[in-house]
Amino acid sequence: MPKVIDTESTLHAIVENFDGYIWCLDTELRYVFLNDLLKKQLKAVLGIDVKIGQKVLDKLDMLDSMKLMEWEGIYRLGLQGEKQRQVQQFSIDGKNIFFELSVTPIRSGKKVTGLSCFSREIPEEYFKRQQEVTKAVIKAQEKEREVIGRELHDNVTQILNTARLCLSCVEDFPGNNQMLLRSKDYVSTAIEEIRKLSKSLIQSFHSEVGLKLCVEDLVESIRLSKKFEVELHFSLSNERLIDDQLKMTAFRIIQEQLNNIIKHAQATQVEIFAEQRIDRFRICIADNGIGFDTSMKRNGIGLFNIINRAELYQGQVKIYSSPGLGCKLVVDFTLKDS
Repeated sequence: MPKVIDTESTLHAIVENFDGYIWCLDTELRYVFLNDLLKKQLKAVLGIDVKIGQKVLDKLDMLDSMKLMEWEGIYRLGLQGEKQRQVQQFSIDGKNIFFELSVTPIRSGKKVTGLSCFSREIPEEYFKRQQEVTKAVIKAQEKEREVIGRELHDNVTQILNTARLCLSCVEDFPGNNQMLLRSKDYVSTAIEEIRKLSKSLIQSFHSEVGLKLCVEDLVESIRLSKKFEVELHFSLSNERLIDDQLKMTAFRIIQEQLNNIIKHAQATQVEIFAEQRIDRFRICIADNGIGFDTSMKRNGIGLFNIINRAELYQGQVKIYSSPGLGCKLVVDFTLKDS
């Protein structure tokens, strides 16, 4: 019979030969396991001997209080069930140490019973690059929040204020059914605007489906509403070479411009082009609507959102339009070498 491998000793050997630091914590943030590599590093860099049962944040006097609070927050979020992955920096005796950190909740059923943690040192260049990615994500989130706030303030709030004004007229002049009906219409309009805003936030790009099918699904809802005719022209030679986040941005730009056309263009025909070349990815949305003077300042946030989204990926936005001659929006992205 074949010799049965000792599972525990095999797992121990795998962990100890892993190129990185591994440790596990219980719900009180006490060590229940740490590999030899981490023990040696803590001894060499921090001068401390760590034993099973000790709290992970004890004996870290060399760290400032803000860093300790940050790490405690990371672990507490893990105990709340949130898996985390980030890059971190330690400054010890004037030397900077950069590493990536992964914290994963350990569960028994639905209950979190501890944390599994992994870390490895990384070059400073990688750390800075990850920081730039994080900044870009935060910037995009903040701009998204700003868009939602402006849409609610500039549109929905104004509609509801008008409805309130009509209702106050009903109070002053009882029996004024016309004002009551207007109020009802305004409230219905506000509900519809909130519904459309919510749908635009939910409707999104799914990487497993691909950009073309996601845009087709978006366009189908417009076709059903019979707002205007839409033609799609996709020439993506190898969509897998386009970063998923860039495709998400492209989807949002198309979605935003279609919303602009619905609101302002009075168009009957719209064409959407997506073209991939060796080092370029282009999106073009053209309509036959009323157009506008591009030299005039516009108060809407639609084009502002498109420009901001494109800038996150160093995209260039060009707008061609004149009164009565429709509008063509072109966004060019440079593809990085794969």
